[in-house]
Amino acid sequence: MNRRIRYVKQYVRAVAELGADGHVVPLYIIWPDGRRFDIEKVVDTGFSSSPKTGCSGVRYSVVISGQTKVLWRDGRGFFVECPQ
Repeated sequence: MNRRIRYVKQYVRAVAELGADGHVVPLYIIWPDGRRFDIEKVVDTGFSSSPKTGCSGVRYSVVISGQTKVLWRDGRGFFVECPQ
């Protein structure tokens, strides 16, 4: 049986820096259970749409614990896409 995975937005607390040029650079995120994840590097950023959740916003490709992850920002805040 081929089951399609459904993804949902998981909003997270984030600390970010606002540059003089107006760009928002996330520094770390805090998961709902209190765990903190430092963002080691922002690899890429740009406005995009996601086929997983159907959302659109600023998409950040970031490195956390040596792995590339995707962090999103919309009008409500920062979130990640999690399988439900």
